[in-house]
Amino acid sequence: MRSTVLAAFVVAALLCAGPALAAPITVTYTASGGPGNYVLDFSLTNNIVDGHVVYMWGVDVPDDPAQVNPGGWIDPGYAVNTGWWGGSGRIYPSDVWAVNGWASGVAFGQTLSGFRVNTASIPDIIHYFAISYGGGIRYTGEFQFLSADNPGFEGIDDPGPGGNVVPEPASMLLFGTGCLAAFLLKRRR
Repeated sequence: MRSTVLAAFVVAALLCAGPALAAPITVTYTASGGPGNYVLDFSLTNNIVDGHVVYMWGVDVPDDPAQVNPGGWIDPGYAVNTGWWGGSGRIYPSDVWAVNGWASGVAFGQTLSGFRVNTASIPDIIHYFAISYGGGIRYTGEFQFLSADNPGFEGIDDPGPGGNVVPEPASMLLFGTGCLAAFLLKRRR
């Protein structure tokens, strides 16, 4: 009995301690200001694959807001329809950022902040797209449009109440250990 419990505990620990797989692109934001005058400050993280650089991306925020660009990034001056490249067809009317020269974009493993949008209200859901290029390095994961050499991604940042809360593996291990201890104490009595 004791060896079975120990084996179950070891298997659970190994399952919980596995590496977490990140989405190819992660977009987060913080909001400041107040009703009628919010500032959304976006951050973009590139988890695609080593060698791939995100050189264009955008968000779909209502109210056609003004935007601020971090150094080296520009507003290309046109709306983007991801359907042009085989994507969903969502139109990103004005909040699009591009870098002059793909090599100076957001590299693998990096996060860049400072993409700011002014808007009257905070949307419940924010759609985003991102396009990367790898200079000959093919992306073998899933992507929504373009090609493995130049993959495009679409996603939704939906923080909901309290943000995106996903228990980390260590928390799940701690919870499981507590449940096992409670079970064993009850059984012993």
